Amino acid sequence: MRSKTKLNCIKANSEYQSLAWNEFRSQFKKSTTLVSIVVFVFIASVAIILFPCLALNAQSNTMWVDLWKFSILVVMLFWAILTNYYVPLWFLSLVRKRTINLSEYKNNLGKIVVTSFLVSVPGFLLNGMGHLKSWGVNTLGLCFVGIVVLTLIWVWGYAVSFILPYLVHDDPDKSVWQKLHDSIKMMEGHKWDLFIIDLRICLWPLLSFFVLSLALVMVKVLGSVDRFWVILILLSFILLLLVFVFVIYPMLLFAHAHFYEDLCSELHLKEKVLEE
Repeated sequence: MRSKTKLNCIKANSEYQSLAWNEFRSQFKKSTTLVSIVVFVFIASVAIILFPCLALNAQSNTMWVDLWKFSILVVMLFWAILTNYYVPLWFLSLVRKRTINLSEYKNNLGKIVVTSFLVSVPGFLLNGMGHLKSWGVNTLGLCFVGIVVLTLIWVWGYAVSFILPYLVHDDPDKSVWQKLHDSIKMMEGHKWDLFIIDLRICLWPLLSFFVLSLALVMVKVLGSVDRFWVILILLSFILLLLVFVFVIYPMLLFAHAHFYEDLCSELHLKEKVLEE
């Protein structure tokens, strides 16, 4: 266990995993309902994008194609706001045992959009690589490595993806850029902690995914494997996906909420000591 200084309010990494599991068990119905809403919105978003795409294959009307592209941007923005802002706050409200009030966000729509965009920066960059095929394999490879490094810094180094929505919600009077600075400040000395917390929660699902992927590759290489094993591997993939969506994902959000609460306690304690 890590040694803790007097001003360190962060718990041992294993404790956050236990807290997340206990929160998930005690609030199973609420967390499952929230995740089910997210899954339903995701399926509806895919349907909104996919069905017009299939219909437009039969015609080349430029106006409808442009309208379809605009609808994709709208759906992506809505999805980013839902998953990067509202969902983390809903789980934070479960940790705080407090009902979330959606009406309080009406006056902060601009900040919510900016926050959701900042949280999604790595995703937008990865998505943009698909439109740069003319750059060549080597250049794209370097871009990919750069984006991965940026993602590691953005997600775990500065915890923008996790902490920024909480900060914007708790203190809406400050600008998003001030909150971005606060996020960087709060993560000083705790970057490795957050990475290990996420790794502990996701370790077994990631290992399971790797083993199943390896088994699927072996089946494809051998070629003459009985269909039973192929079906079994595919069903295992589906089961693993359900476990990740309905168990691991809520646990991650609960762990992030508890981690944020401890970061706030530590920051307030440090400010109090400096004032004295």
